[in-house]
Order: sequence, then structure tokens, then C-alpha cells
Amino acid sequence: MGKRKQVLNKSRILLWALSAISLCAGTQAFAQPSERQPAATPSASANSPVNLSVVVVKGSLPGPGLWKVARENHVMWVLGISAPLPAQMTWKAQEVEKLLSSSQEVLHPPGVVTGARLGFFGKLFLLPALIGIRNNPDGEKLVDVLPAPVYQRWEMAKTKYGLGGGRIERLRPMFAGKALYASAIKQAGLSEDGGAEAIVDAMANRYKIKETDTQYVVTIEDPHKAAKIFKTSSMDDIGCLSHVLDMLDNDLMQTKTRANAWATGDIRKLQALAGTEARDSCLSAVSGASFAQKLGMVDLQQRIDSAWMTAAKKAIAENKQTFALLPMEQVLSGTGYLARLKAAGYTVVSPYGDSDDNTVELQRH
Repeated sequence: MGKRKQVLNKSRILLWALSAISLCAGTQAFAQPSERQPAATPSASANSPVNLSVVVVKGSLPGPGLWKVARENHVMWVLGISAPLPAQMTWKAQEVEKLLSSSQEVLHPPGVVTGARLGFFGKLFLLPALIGIRNNPDGEKLVDVLPAPVYQRWEMAKTKYGLGGGRIERLRPMFAGKALYASAIKQAGLSEDGGAEAIVDAMANRYKIKETDTQYVVTIEDPHKAAKIFKTSSMDDIGCLSHVLDMLDNDLMQTKTRANAWATGDIRKLQALAGTEARDSCLSAVSGASFAQKLGMVDLQQRIDSAWMTAAKKAIAENKQTFALLPMEQVLSGTGYLARLKAAGYTVVSPYGDSDDNTVELQRH
């Protein structure tokens, strides 16, 4: 069993690398420094001291309220998920469990996954091609591929967040950024994956609710060939690592504040902290690379969007009640999935209970 698990885990490295799942679907973890400053509270004054330290919350916490999407008598409840979250929090999910238990279907978050036509032995024979797949081509190190200013920042951040070992220097910038981010988030008292999806998944299993994976699937006909192409191809993923460094330099406190806001259900604060996702740079690094073009991995974001919207409309039409997980930025944004459903004629009600106070109007407050 251990051998089989090792084979499956190593084969997934190719799937992760080709689709940049960890950087663009979970999307939600890599946030650039917000272009907007957090909205001031009524009690704030010009002489108020600047808060230079954010304490990550602990204990049993409610998380955010749920959005309601409706058409005729069919309802979809939407939980906006976020990551990272406080590592020492326990999510009080009674409301979610009550609604989920009476739903006919659970929609998982959008993303992209690479499907390969391989059985167990196919994956086993793929292993030699996967060795070193996360490394830079031709044995180069980060010092060889990064511009000097970026490498200097990388060295400083690596030391600050306790990321050691010579192997890390051989990683492609995108993979190095992921490792650095994971180390920094752990040091900050946060949990990288958040955990909400796993809890909802467990609930769905307990109540035997149908679960639907809404990710867009890219089928790789010849994964052996794809692995070899990937290992020898260059990728413009320096921008991906640079965005991670920017976030750690300028936005780590806001990341902690954002995690606290989700945990305590402070949607207004989440809205105020909304920023552009650095995953766009990581996604572009993958989809714009030559190997991605050869494998048909083009227009990924549009395909991801279409896959989720199609699944959501189908579920609402077929079920009396559906429960969906959606990245918080897609819930709050005026151009996100809920705003698109509203534009298509669906009623969208925010946790505040007002159908006019939905994702679009929220941004004006």
C-alpha cells in the first residue's frame, strides 16, 4: 500500500506542474499586496497608532455567513472559502452542516486538473520521467535563472522563514515560491489549506450527498512525453516567485488579518482587504509556456470559469437545494461567479439577508 501511495503521489507531481493547481486553484492563498487600503472604521482617527502586529485568532469561531442563489424554487447555498486560515481555530460549522444535510448535491471549488490515461503500472513506468521534474532544466540553480535583485530577495526571505537545504536551490522559481510561501505561512501561525473544504467533504460523505468536481480537466494523451517536454522547457515563472516575495514583504500582516476576518465572519473586512491574486502570474507562466501550448493548455482561466458556471447552473436546475464551495474572491467580486449568476437572472442574497445587498452592491459600502 505504501509503494502504491508513493507512485500515485509522484505521478501527481506532473499533474500539479502542468496545471499549477497549487498556485492557481487554491487559488486563493497567494494574494498580492492589495491595491486598495483597508476601509477605515468609524472609530479610526488620523492620530490613531498604526497596528504593526496582527495576532492570529484561536478557538472556536463561526466563519462567514452563506450566500443564497435562487431561481424559482431552487436554491444554492454558497460558502466563500479562503486560505490560509488560523492554524489553531476550530470552525463552528453547525449552520453549514444543517443546510448541507438537506441538499442533494455539493459543488467543489473551481480549478484545473490534468487527467492522464494511465493505470497503476502506467504510473509506475512514468516514475523515471518524473525524477527532477520540479527542477530547473540543464541542472541550473536559482542563482543562474533569477535576476540578481530577485535572487537577493529570495536569499533574504529564505533565511528569514527558515527554508534551508541545497535542493531548494535547484527548484524552478514557481516551485521555490510555493515552498517559501508554505514555510512563511506556517511560521505566521496559519494553515495553508484552510481546511474548510475537507470538513465539508466529510459532511457530504456522512450524509451520502452527491459530490461534483467542477474543475476543468485537461487530458494528457501521452504523459511520458509530457513529462520529458516539461523537464526540458523553460517557463516565464520568475514573476510568480516575485509575487510571492512581494506578498511576504508587504502583505503578510494583511494575510493574517484576512484569515482572522474569515474565521470571525467579518465579511466587510474581507471586502476591504480584497486584492488581486498573484495566481494570475503563476497561471500565465504555465499556460503561456511552449509545452502548455503543445498540450492544449490554452485559455485556462476562461475554461475554468466556464466549467464552474456550467456545473452551477445545471445543479440549480436539477436540485431543490445545492451546496457550493467557492473562493471568496469569486463571491465578493463584482465580476465574480455570483455577480455573473445575478447578471444571468438568478437572485443572489448576501448573508446580510438583503437581495439588493449582494456581491455587486457590497463593494460600494
